[in-house]
Amino acid sequence: MLQMSDMNVWGAVLVGVLVLAAAALFWLIDRRTFRQLVRVGLLAVGQLLFVGLYVWALQRADSVWLHVAWLVAMVAAAAGLTLRRPFTRKHVVALSASLLLGLAVLAGCVVLCVPGRLFVPVVGVLIGYLMVSARKTLTTYEGSKLHTAGHIRYLLANGATPVESLLPSIRRGLRAAVLPQSQQLDAPLAVAVPPLLCGLLMGGATVGAALSATILLTFAALAASVLTAVLLIVFIELQTSGNA
Repeated sequence: MLQMSDMNVWGAVLVGVLVLAAAALFWLIDRRTFRQLVRVGLLAVGQLLFVGLYVWALQRADSVWLHVAWLVAMVAAAAGLTLRRPFTRKHVVALSASLLLGLAVLAGCVVLCVPGRLFVPVVGVLIGYLMVSARKTLTTYEGSKLHTAGHIRYLLANGATPVESLLPSIRRGLRAAVLPQSQQLDAPLAVAVPPLLCGLLMGGATVGAALSATILLTFAALAASVLTAVLLIVFIELQTSGNA
C-alpha cells in the first residue's frame, strides 16, 4: 500500500521544476493559454483536496448511511453537471432517477468485487462513466427527437407505434451511451493502463486481484451505462406523455 513515506522529496522537486518550465514557456509565447492552465491547475488541486478530505472522512466514519448519503450527493452533482443545455433541464427528475438506479446497480457490483475500504474511490471513478454516458444519451436522444420531429409525426400518421416512430432516436441515444467507454476500451491498454487498475494496485491489491476487479467493474460500468440510458429514455417519455 502506498504511503507518504514512499514518496521522495526530490521527485516532488523535479515535478515542480518541470511544471514551472512549462508555465514559463506559455507565459512567454501564449499568455492566454498560460492563464487558462493556471486557472485549471489551481481548480484541480482545490477539487482534489476536497475529494481527499471527504474520502478520508468517509473511511474514518465507516458508516453505511454516510456512504448512501454520499451516493445520493454524487447523483445530484452528476445530474446538475449534465443538465447544461437549455432543452435538457426539464428532464432533471428523469435524469436523477435513472442515474440513481444505474448507480445502485453499479455500487452493488463494487460491493461484491472489492473490499469496503475501496468502495468510495472505486465508485468515484466509475460514476464518471455513468455521468458521461447519461449526458451523451440525453443530449443525443433529445437532439435527435428535435431534428426528426417531422419524420416522427409522419410515421405516427402512417400507423407506426410510438416506439417505432422513436426507434431511430432510441438507437442513436443508446449508441451514444456506450461510445465513450467503447472508445476507451479500444485504446491500447497495454501502454495506457486504466486508472482503476492503477488505483487498485496503489491500494495494495495483488496484480491478479487488481486485474480481475478491473475487468469485472469495467464491464459492470458498461452494462450500468446501458441500463441508465434505457431508464433515462423510458422516464423521459413517461414525463413527456404525462405533460401532454
